[in-house]
Amino acid sequence: MYANKEKQKRLIEAINWLCEYVQGKLPDGWEISLTMNSVEATLTLTDPDGEEVECVSDLDISQIDEMCVVAIERELEQQS
Repeated sequence: MYANKEKQKRLIEAINWLCEYVQGKLPDGWEISLTMNSVEATLTLTDPDGEEVECVSDLDISQIDEMCVVAIERELEQQS
């Protein structure tokens, strides 16, 4: 049922890497949530007010990178 110790280690390293990656790109107050079940996994971008933000996947980058770009663009729009 459980992955062997080597697979567990790789999973922990992957999750830690992903968290560090997002922390270096996502503006303060924004969140990316990963929800998984036995059939699928979904990512959700949430703004500092707790509102979900839709991301249209039209860039040739990962969905996480795209969410970071959307969050940065929204932050820049609010500052101007």
